[in-house]
Amino acid sequence: MLKCPYHGCKFKSKTLMRLIRHVRVRHPLNGKCPACGREFKEVMCHIAHEVRDNADEDHAVYYGLYSKSKGGSQSKVLSWARDVAMSVLEVDDGFVEFGRVRCRRDERV
Repeated sequence: MLKCPYHGCKFKSKTLMRLIRHVRVRHPLNGKCPACGREFKEVMCHIAHEVRDNADEDHAVYYGLYSKSKGGSQSKVLSWARDVAMSVLEVDDGFVEFGRVRCRRDERV
């Protein structure tokens, strides 16, 4: 399960795409960077800069969730940022999936 990175939000999702849709709809960027709290006219430019130039993982989580980049040189950066987001936002709910079967961690054989 992946949890929403916003403080106080209890949303969890099995897939990254569903989490991305939730974050974009429920937590729009309104001029304030969700990673550092600073205000910018173009927040995504700031987030992309932090990810590209400083490889900052806090900003990478939000870049992976908000970026709409397709192809080109940005695709490697976006892929890395989404990997970071998945590893940072993963939460252990006590269940494990084996194909289509979902069972409690202590029940597996």
